[in-house]
Amino acid sequence: MDNFEITPKHWICYTDAVRILKISSHANQLKKRMEKYPSHFIDANGIVFMSAELFNSLSRYKAALQVLTTLQTQGGKKCTLK
Repeated sequence: MDNFEITPKHWICYTDAVRILKISSHANQLKKRMEKYPSHFIDANGIVFMSAELFNSLSRYKAALQVLTTLQTQGGKKCTLK
């Protein structure tokens, strides 16, 4: 038998997640996300949940983009990375 550990996922209501992350809540976006990351979504009685793992990854990604944007725009001037 292979050595592996099964760990339960924690889930966040999708509508709460998109509100907190300030990302698009359009139905087409949900469909795309569900197709791209099928193991990170569940539908329980018509309520969609996102895995906490994906939520945390998206949150870190958004934070990194914000830092990059801040570094590129110093004092309102667009800087170029060389």
